Amino acid sequence: MLERAEAEFADTGDGATLQTALSEDADCGKRCSPRRLLLRAIGYGRLAAAAIEGPTRQRDVATADGLALFALAKRPEWGEASAVHAQIASLDPRRGDEALAAFRASYRITPYLRDASLWRLQFGAAHWAMLDPATRDAVMAEAVWLAGISQGDQEAAQAALGDSPAGLRFALLVTRLRIAETR
Repeated sequence: MLERAEAEFADTGDGATLQTALSEDADCGKRCSPRRLLLRAIGYGRLAAAAIEGPTRQRDVATADGLALFALAKRPEWGEASAVHAQIASLDPRRGDEALAAFRASYRITPYLRDASLWRLQFGAAHWAMLDPATRDAVMAEAVWLAGISQGDQEAAQAALGDSPAGLRFALLVTRLRIAETR
């Protein structure tokens, strides 16, 4: 998600274009739509993810988080915003529980998110042991759904899950589905 290139936040690679785009609309606050707030959260999240530890990264994480939470306050049952909040919270290792709660909420609200699916699969695989059975099942359902789109998406899903327990479970599910299709 944060890595996804948003057309309105096209970046030259050094963060300068993104920083300029974000600063041009710095005062949007209450007048911004939830979508605009979320795009700004994604932008600041990208800056934070690319920054080294320090005050700038902390400021960008805090700004991104505030924008994502503001978007969620305006539109509470929005799975994509919950996924962005989870990703931003995951940038701060002290906020693991918060990231997991937002991750679970993103699946509860929106089981399939095309733009967030690979990040959610990676996060789910990395935190598999901490996930409840319902969230594990949701991760698998999204992986199977994504794999059904194209062979490339199936490979991307498998790569996102890696050789984790989630990745092994996914490989078994895909094999079972292939066998069932041949009957």
